[in-house]
Amino acid sequence: MKAFIKTGKKYLGMIVPALEAAEALIAEGKDEEAMALLANVPLQSKAMILSMKDFLEASGDPEAKEKVAQIMAEEFPVRIGFTEQGWFGIHMMPLAKTPDSASKEFVREILTPALKKFFADKPTIRYPECVVCFRHVYDRNCPESGKRDYNNAEVKLAKDLVAMYVMRDDNPRYCDTHCMSAPGKEPHTEIYIVPRAEYPNWLMEKANIPDDGMPLTDQIPERYSLGF
Repeated sequence: MKAFIKTGKKYLGMIVPALEAAEALIAEGKDEEAMALLANVPLQSKAMILSMKDFLEASGDPEAKEKVAQIMAEEFPVRIGFTEQGWFGIHMMPLAKTPDSASKEFVREILTPALKKFFADKPTIRYPECVVCFRHVYDRNCPESGKRDYNNAEVKLAKDLVAMYVMRDDNPRYCDTHCMSAPGKEPHTEIYIVPRAEYPNWLMEKANIPDDGMPLTDQIPERYSLGF
């Protein structure tokens, strides 16, 4: 328990002062400086949560793992389903600009259980050839430094996890990747699996996607109900 408290105090000792200093800078109209000061806060927060999670799961409580998983799912919700066009979609927390090992593990911890739960009572879906479209939504009021970086390991990890459930393979022969950024109300990341033949449709649709992403339903499109 002492180690649990020590770890929590360690991360809070880094996070809280950064938040307070950034708040003061924002009040002075220095948004860019505030963003720079907050650059490490998401990674530190994720590392703290993972450390706390490990402590709780090792506490001896037989229900600890299930309780922690429930809390993670509630605090970091993942929406999964199919769009009106029949494209598989995921809406989740924003992927980090500068991920470290803790950040990647965090993505695995929230996305894997969500995918397992969604497909628990559904048949296997396999897009033989597709384009994985990442839509990174940033706060339209944030400075330039708040926008997403496409080339990061979290994007690769998310793609690998999704591939296990809906793709034939994620190598270039069967899969391409498309990344874009868009302004919105709340920062988040959307992932859409679009058949290659329908990629031109995606290019026409993407400019009209609402702030919170394409509506998703858990109903598998009829054209996939007979298998892929």
